Amino acid sequence: MGLVACSSGKHKGQTKISHRGRKRLRYWLFQAAKSAVVHSKEFKELHIYYTTRTDNPLKKMQSLIVIACKLLRVIYTILTKGMIYDPKMMEYELYCICNKTNCNRQGKASTDYQYLGRSKRSVKSNTNKSCSWQ
Repeated sequence: MGLVACSSGKHKGQTKISHRGRKRLRYWLFQAAKSAVVHSKEFKELHIYYTTRTDNPLKKMQSLIVIACKLLRVIYTILTKGMIYDPKMMEYELYCICNKTNCNRQGKASTDYQYLGRSKRSVKSNTNKSCSWQ
């Protein structure tokens, strides 16, 4: 499950959805991603960013597939490391993506983000439609 580029040599094709993996698992992950976008502020912001960014905007369906993969990674991390879900970490990652800064994800998770090697930055609203976390 994910996005794949159809390109060869100098030819650059469109990005398409791969249909790899278990069919039912893909279906339920996609349904969970749709629900997360509707009911969760941080996943909604991520969906808006992916669909409205100026550099390589994704279509709605492609964005939902990327969010489904992100959701699967979040669930896997919670289960394997025994962490508690923190929506502020998702918002901070989106902030780093929008500002094109490198988020170092090493160390243990905490809400004050000291494990990232920097203090939490203040989040300001922006007039840019593609990224509200600048």
